[in-house]
This record gives sequence, structure tokens and C-alpha cells, in this order.
Amino acid sequence: MADQKEPNIYDHERRILKLEDSQEKIETKLEQMKSAIDISEAKAQERSDMMIKQNNSLMRQNERQATQLESVLSIVTTTKENESKRNAENRMKLWGYFLGGGGIVTLVLQILQNALK
Repeated sequence: MADQKEPNIYDHERRILKLEDSQEKIETKLEQMKSAIDISEAKAQERSDMMIKQNNSLMRQNERQATQLESVLSIVTTTKENESKRNAENRMKLWGYFLGGGGIVTLVLQILQNALK
């Protein structure tokens, strides 16, 4: 028992100072971590807002392109329909000229064609 030191006030105070120093370091690191988290959350929110704006912009762009494509499709469809009508009329006229040399047969075919529309 002679090997054991008896506790003295100096050792006790030194331990208390070490503990207080450790606690201060822990609190400082904790504050730094909280600050880093706040910064990280702010950056994440900023990125999120930016992505939302980009998505909205892309959606508006897609809507414009869809409208343009609808317009093109309508034009193409109308053009093809008109072309089909002209081709049918020309065929009827050719048959009329072929069968009757014009005149009454062509007139009858045009009347039939108009009735079928």
C-alpha cells in the first residue's frame, strides 16, 4: 500500500481542469458541426430551389414543344386529307374523260363524289 499515492488537491484540480478543457473542446466541435449542418442544409435548399426552377422551365418548354408538334401534326394531317381529296377528284375526272370523253359522265361522277363527302 505504500505504492499507492494518496490523492492530493493539486492532482484533483489538474483533473478538473482537463475535464473542463475537454468539455469546452467538445462544445466547440459540437457548435462547428451544427454550423456545418446549417450550411449544408442551406446549400441543399438552394440546390433544391434551383432544380425546381429548372424543372418548371423544362415543363414550360415541353408544353411549348407539344403545342408546336400538335400544330405541325394538324397541318400535315390537313394537307394529306386535302391531297387525298384532290387525288380522288383527279381520278374521277380521268375516269370521266376516259369513259365519256368529258361532258355528262364527268358531271355524274362529280355529283356522286360530292354526295359521298
